[in-house]
Amino acid sequence: MEQKKQRALLEIYGELIRLRKTIPALANPDKESLNVWSDEKQKILAMKRRKDNSQILALFNFNKADILPGDLQYPKSWKKVLDSSDRKWRGPGTPLPERIPQDEKDVMKAESFVLYISEDEN
Repeated sequence: MEQKKQRALLEIYGELIRLRKTIPALANPDKESLNVWSDEKQKILAMKRRKDNSQILALFNFNKADILPGDLQYPKSWKKVLDSSDRKWRGPGTPLPERIPQDEKDVMKAESFVLYISEDEN
């Protein structure tokens, strides 16, 4: 069982490295193009980064419970590219849709992260 968890962790790291190489906003270390905000009460962190037309939105839930991120606004549509809650990564399964339409809110699983790219990028 422990080997399966370690393998899943290694695979998710590999996927993150692949995404960093293929999505310009992830490859861009420029702090000027980075926006970060958090909600200490809900224990969430959100990060948005851009490079030219490439934009990513990363959400991190550090809460031990599933949450509905209350104050986050999505001014555009986003496509999910990675969700640590997905069974593929030995997570419990994800309630998050493949796409977040503008201004929609969805539940995030406890202690998880999700990465979206802007629909405008495709």
